[in-house]
Amino acid sequence: PEVDISRFDAKSFKIEGKLWRCYLDMLGDAGYITGVVSELNDQGKIIMDCSNIEITQRGLEHLQKDPIMQKIHSCKVKVLS
Repeated sequence: PEVDISRFDAKSFKIEGKLWRCYLDMLGDAGYITGVVSELNDQGKIIMDCSNIEITQRGLEHLQKDPIMQKIHSCKVKVLS
């Protein structure tokens, strides 16, 4: 199924725009995601275009090793069995 990328923004995650931009910058700098474009609009505000965002192999590996993600997976397995 296709992902509705239009809902991938600060408002959907209920966080401030500045924090959202920081998260995306950090994930990109760490090599976990690609495809985020930052642009300055006519009003001098930074616009983040996530329409081409992708998780990298490194990002997937990080998620597999992340203890929180492992707990979520084990809970999911318990619920499904």
